[in-house]
Amino acid sequence: MKSFAIQNAYLKTAKVLNRWRRADATALRETLTSRLREEQASQNADTLLMIRRALGVRLTALIAAIQDGRLAAFPQDDQEGFHAIRVDRMDVEVLIKSLPPDVLIDRPETKVISASVFGKQIGLVEPKYMVRLVATGHSPGTEITNSVTKRKQWSLTEDDIAAFHKRFTTTALLARKAGVHRRTITSQVQHHGTKPFSAGDEVFEGIYLLSDVLETTKTN
Repeated sequence: MKSFAIQNAYLKTAKVLNRWRRADATALRETLTSRLREEQASQNADTLLMIRRALGVRLTALIAAIQDGRLAAFPQDDQEGFHAIRVDRMDVEVLIKSLPPDVLIDRPETKVISASVFGKQIGLVEPKYMVRLVATGHSPGTEITNSVTKRKQWSLTEDDIAAFHKRFTTTALLARKAGVHRRTITSQVQHHGTKPFSAGDEVFEGIYLLSDVLETTKTN
């Protein structure tokens, strides 16, 4: 079996239309297949080609990382061959941080963060309320499986975050926009009796409807 360095030369040939020798393609597929974990791919996993397009990392870098154990790969039972090899998007995001710039191609601007992390970014004392807002369908997000903890978690894209800002806000966000201390905004909100967003019996502490507070705080 050829070393990865030799196989890599075929991946880098001038145009994608150039054909591999069947023996080399088969050898590489078998090498990657031998590295697959026993468990099935998570819902957050995708093919190498899809991950390449989504995250802007070269295919050769993904293959090398699988071969030397830096990137876990998983089988997809309803697929065959190269397309049956799946890697977790979150694992690749971690891998990318350790890769040199020359293995990265133009990356899309879209990034994904957890709802909990976003909750901290917008100043919530208890980020769980942001998670609940998404989980209950009041703000968009996607439930994924964390490849490390194996637990379900809600994640947000930039479009999801933009949708949140169109409808909701927090005192921290309002303070940043107005250029004042957060306590000033909090005092104004409390003085006017503006309540956090609620639905049924559930109150989402620290999150307000934008329409409820813009006039109150005069930040529009």
